[in-house]
Amino acid sequence: MKTASQNQLLAPPPPRDIHESFAAYLELLDLGDELLRSGIRQGIGPNGDLEAAYRRWNQDRMESRTRDTIWMLQRLHRLGDSHAR
Repeated sequence: MKTASQNQLLAPPPPRDIHESFAAYLELLDLGDELLRSGIRQGIGPNGDLEAAYRRWNQDRMESRTRDTIWMLQRLHRLGDSHAR
């Protein structure tokens, strides 16, 4: 049987106001960033340059998103052309 504190962690009460909601959102952003950086740290080792590795990861991510967006737009353009005839 779960304790009350375990239930609260799994299903916390809803925020009381916008300030509490925003604070929870910022906390999640910080946690996500911390998890990302720990994964990068694990990949580069304790003596690697974390900030440089993070910048490389972000650059690769942006390039990948740009390629995906261009591909989707080209596909939509081709599909639109074939449906217009």
